[in-house]
Amino acid sequence: YSARLQLDFGQTGTTASAHAEASLVRHPFVHGSIPYPSYFVAESTVMRRNSVNPDWTSDTHSSEVYGAFSTSPVTANGMLFKDAGCELVASAIVNVHCPDGSWETKQLTRNWVGCGR
Repeated sequence: YSARLQLDFGQTGTTASAHAEASLVRHPFVHGSIPYPSYFVAESTVMRRNSVNPDWTSDTHSSEVYGAFSTSPVTANGMLFKDAGCELVASAIVNVHCPDGSWETKQLTRNWVGCGR
């Protein structure tokens, strides 16, 4: 299997944004058939805050899948106005219960303090 974890950060003159995606796909280099994962959870989160709104605000989405791969990525987004207290955190996680009974977790998280100011 391949965990597909993607984080994108962007900015304009006045705003900063983050986007997170998580999914589980068939490994592109595996030949032949492989068993589907027994179960997995994909989760994406974007948290944001700035001086005007110092408390964290988050956008979190997750998907539980049994006996299949992802049909589409789980996504989260966040945007805010840039200022001295601007901070964005994006995270993508896939937790897989494999057919042999083992568990595998992959996570990608990045913080953007200052948001390009």
